[in-house]
Amino acid sequence: MGLRRGPQRIPAISSRGWTRAQAGTEEVVAVDWSRVAVNKLRARAKALGCCCGLVALCADVTEPLPVRGQFDAVVVVFCDPKNGRRAEMFRNAASRLRPGGLALVELFGDQIISHALLASELPGFDPLICRDVERVVLEGPYHASPEPRQVAQVLARAPGPDPAFCRAIDDIFRRCDGEQDEEEEEEEEDLMLSRSAAIARAACRSADETGRCRYCWAAPCCCQPAQPAWWATKVTVVCHPAEFLRSTSTGRLAASVSGARFRLWHEFAAAAAGAKDLTVLYPAPDATSVVDATGPLVVLDGSWRQTAAMLASLRRTGRRVTCVALEDATSAPPSPVIDALHEGAGKGRLSTLEAIALAVGGGRECRRVLAPFVDALRREKKKTPPIVPPPAPAWQLETWIAKLQSVARDAYEPSPARYCPLCDATLASPNRMRSHVAGRRHCAALATRYLLLSDDTTSSPRTVFRRFSSPATRVEPPDAAVFTVCGGR
Repeated sequence: MGLRRGPQRIPAISSRGWTRAQAGTEEVVAVDWSRVAVNKLRARAKALGCCCGLVALCADVTEPLPVRGQFDAVVVVFCDPKNGRRAEMFRNAASRLRPGGLALVELFGDQIISHALLASELPGFDPLICRDVERVVLEGPYHASPEPRQVAQVLARAPGPDPAFCRAIDDIFRRCDGEQDEEEEEEEEDLMLSRSAAIARAACRSADETGRCRYCWAAPCCCQPAQPAWWATKVTVVCHPAEFLRSTSTGRLAASVSGARFRLWHEFAAAAAGAKDLTVLYPAPDATSVVDATGPLVVLDGSWRQTAAMLASLRRTGRRVTCVALEDATSAPPSPVIDALHEGAGKGRLSTLEAIALAVGGGRECRRVLAPFVDALRREKKKTPPIVPPPAPAWQLETWIAKLQSVARDAYEPSPARYCPLCDATLASPNRMRSHVAGRRHCAALATRYLLLSDDTTSSPRTVFRRFSSPATRVEPPDAAVFTVCGGR
């Protein structure tokens, strides 16, 4: 049986057993080689009113499973092939777990089957519970015993993101859950840096509400297993508050997959208060070559504007900040990450992880880590179909563009969105959306859409704007947080 996030809700699988998650977005896939068992499960689920979200399949669990996608958890209970193919069953189950997913196994124990043997058949998994116990088994008429039976139980976690990174993120969420939204003193010149802790709290809440994975920052989860760090230099990634929990962040990849240390801005600023010397990867005018750098390396993760603000703040504290720069970043191949986000824009630009790889070495390893991340970005990015000019006179189109521009600023309702799907445009901050929707590019696309889809050309410009302006489809947790805490700046 597998559990994964999906579009349906599951009230219960049994009257005393599996209940839906709090988010109500779980999907259960049950597999058994008995057609009778599968039919009984379907009937039981229907009787309980929870067949929506349940997929019951009749299949051989020792063969590749006839389902797609990855699961958050796989449960194997009293399913032990007698033909010596238990290893194949476990291998199939493990292959469908997402990185960091859970495998729960319980089988009748005897001299051959033990918790140690089960654990050995899940190589690479981190055993959380591993024991032989005696318990009364009440699992239906054919799996019931009046006397306690010996069973072997294993709960193990699949290889996933770096454990240190997961602990750091869990600590951030725990602290954010316990802290109150109190007003903070604005000691920084940059408002977002001053409100870093408040933004982190709001981003954590937004991520939980929207079902984001707290480790890969995406929905659905696309975590990657941790890999041995390819650098000997100690690297600390300092995340700007407006980038925390952003699904397109590669600074997170450097920490979750490749072993860099991860710190939020306000945590790093507080911890580094007593540090005298810092070496920061940043192409400042006084920067020296990264080749000559010694000791730990601090990498600021964010846009150029955001990293410049963090660097200026570090320098105002009186610490000795030494900037080091890449020798020739412009000669690097086009960034696949930037190209995936903005087609054709990757030449001469680098993501945070690519900059780290050029600084400390490991281009091949970097490409291997980025490959599934870039694939996920390309799948997620929804291209807006090209807008075909309407069969209307040019003067009519221009008239509607002017009308829409005249009402756009007042008709627009502020939101944390930075992405306009109608124009396929990503803006620097949510508060720039008002200017964008009043611009010619957006109003031309809006007028074109209106004239193409509507036979009535007598509607008021305000009505047309609100009806045909596409709603935002991508609101990242940090954008929602910045909009809430700082008013979208």
